[in-house]
Amino acid sequence: MSRIAYPFLRIPDEAIEFTGWHIGDVGLPLFAATEILEDWDYARDLTLSGSVTVDWEAASSAIGFGDGDWLALAQLSIGTGQGHLPRLVRNVASHRLWKDSTSALFEVVVPGQSLSAQLIARLDIILLESSASASELSPVAKGSRLWREELDVIIEDGGNARFPVSSISFQAAFADKPHQFAPWYVDWRPEDLFGDFSSKVVLYVNSDEELFLERFMQGERLTVQAVLGGVAAQMCSTVLLHNTDELDFDVFEEGSVGGVLRHWLHQAFPDEGGVASLVRLLHNDPGAFNAAMIAVADMGDRS
Repeated sequence: MSRIAYPFLRIPDEAIEFTGWHIGDVGLPLFAATEILEDWDYARDLTLSGSVTVDWEAASSAIGFGDGDWLALAQLSIGTGQGHLPRLVRNVASHRLWKDSTSALFEVVVPGQSLSAQLIARLDIILLESSASASELSPVAKGSRLWREELDVIIEDGGNARFPVSSISFQAAFADKPHQFAPWYVDWRPEDLFGDFSSKVVLYVNSDEELFLERFMQGERLTVQAVLGGVAAQMCSTVLLHNTDELDFDVFEEGSVGGVLRHWLHQAFPDEGGVASLVRLLHNDPGAFNAAMIAVADMGDRS
């Protein structure tokens, strides 16, 4: 149970019937999605399905909408990309929900050529219109997220690009260190670019900062963007400034530290002319460089 009080009441899992995620090739029977999709290739389009039914009476009671006269939107979003910095998650389908229409079934085709490393899906129930009988703790703002179910499927070697995230007490682990009160800290060594990213990089989130930790773990968009963009900016700028003469990102394998940095830089600066150009930008306008790295870490829903 969370130790953090949310700003409004949300629908508990007990009031939602979710069938689970199902995935498979187009035109073939679907199977329950697992963490890894084996033997996938870009020529294969995928079908993804899932359905949700809201126990309207139970949900209304849980969020303080006693009369049940509220409207919601079930929204499916899909994203893809390497590691913890996927491309933007996009809304692909939605269904309106109200007390006489409480179910939504989604089945969408995801083109294989649009996928890379992992498939991310989010099914949200979002408030469209509040109830006239809303309580003080009820959600009232249009767009408030009332419930979410997520899927993250590795479809190739993208899993090697994901770094472990640990929540620890910084006051206990880093007592009397300069970063004792920082909200996050990434542990890595810039000289070890050929090592496996998942074993060479660890992101620590400060559990002493309870509200920050909760927002990060719940995937609050700007919090996640600030942290992951900060990690990407720190790592990429450090490597660029310390290896300007001999740095060649093409020598790094996928899933290595250098390979992930190459991927991040390509996402942020697809039109830049190589390492020398990136180093010049970093020297001449470090603010723009860092802002671009943070911008590419945006995992928010975009239509």
